[in-house]
Amino acid sequence: MDLIHNRYDDAEKHIALGKGNSTGSGASMLGQILWSDYQRAAIEHRKNKTDEKESDQNLKKRAESLLRTTWDALAADKADKNMVTGVNALAGIYLMSDRVDDALLVVDTPLKGAIALANSVKDLEPTVQLEAYRLKLQTMVQAAGSGKQQLSTESVSQVVQKMKELSGENDSLLTNALNNLAIKLQSKLEASNSIEDQAKLGTAFGVLIQQLVSVSSDIVTLDSVGNSILNLAGRMQKDPNLAANAKPLMSIAEAAYAKVTLKSEAELVEAKRKPEDMQLKLALAKSGAGRFEEAHELFVQALTKEPNKIRFQVEAARNLLLWANGKDVALLKQAINGAAPDSKKINAVWGWAKINNKTASRITDFKEVFFEAQLSISKIWRLLALLEPTPAAKTQGLERAFGKIKEVHQLYPEFGSPEIRSGFDKLLREIQQDLGKPTVGLLDFKK
Repeated sequence: MDLIHNRYDDAEKHIALGKGNSTGSGASMLGQILWSDYQRAAIEHRKNKTDEKESDQNLKKRAESLLRTTWDALAADKADKNMVTGVNALAGIYLMSDRVDDALLVVDTPLKGAIALANSVKDLEPTVQLEAYRLKLQTMVQAAGSGKQQLSTESVSQVVQKMKELSGENDSLLTNALNNLAIKLQSKLEASNSIEDQAKLGTAFGVLIQQLVSVSSDIVTLDSVGNSILNLAGRMQKDPNLAANAKPLMSIAEAAYAKVTLKSEAELVEAKRKPEDMQLKLALAKSGAGRFEEAHELFVQALTKEPNKIRFQVEAARNLLLWANGKDVALLKQAINGAAPDSKKINAVWGWAKINNKTASRITDFKEVFFEAQLSISKIWRLLALLEPTPAAKTQGLERAFGKIKEVHQLYPEFGSPEIRSGFDKLLREIQQDLGKPTVGLLDFKK
């Protein structure tokens, strides 16, 4: 009666006094209810960007205590559906708290672990069984991300195949389970404190996503996992120590978005996804994976239809600069002056010079784009100078790049965001070194 009327404190007291079975169904049910209450509170905190309260943490602790006590005393042959969902909930608590060793124990223990119970308890709904295997996958990924286990494509494939069998002909069951898994792991990625931790978890996540892409046709699931990996790989590319590991992740994101972009426009709209956004993400993934020409073709295709999409123009110019790799003069010049001219010699891809001109009169609206254009033009001028055949031409080109940065400093001494300012400082130091000058960066302009 206490549980029915939400008298949780009374219910817990009765369980403790032995008026209910402290290691049985009542304790498991109360633990699950408290865990659900905690999760709802956590969702609200994330939504409102507020910190958890002590009372929220107490809910989780009470839930864990009840569920763990029940599991410790559990006899596998006495387990019922409620006990199985309680074991699943306990594994979920451990995974949310990054207690991977505890999660591995609860998921994998013979006879009474989550997987064992999912296969031995009779008359379980497929959703309960699928939840056990979803937890198994999440445990595998988090264990690999923390260095406790190796994660192979084969092991992930075996679990996903089992989930397909449990789903039968009801594709929505598998889709929901996989989407839930993607959301859980995406939350873990976002909560990681450092890019190094994110990279470890993301690499393991990538192995899983390869399998999800192969079995799922759900647009929301594919976009969710693809976007997580795309964003993580993008951050890794900015870290010299992690950049080499970003390319395989970009290839995984590419596979996800290649599948999404095969969907009809009506299907994408029904899934509340804009076709042009999916095409952009596919192009970004291709570029990040080093398939610059394929990415360029996608950008040209999109910009031929709608040339005024600034985000597309910026990414197209970035792709040309990456494609040039500091060595291809023609591509470097296209990155500045534009590419893919039509019959009237109007370029579909503007290049950084036109992006600069288009945003100069609207700096308030496009501040970061404007300063990135200035930085990119200076960077390309330096690269072109380094490719000049004679010392005199090289020096002249480097002085031109130096003068460009000085000009920007005179007009906009703040240089935009701290990240862009840092980019200008780094580039200026490189130019100073090329010219044999003291490498003092932007301090040169404070003389």
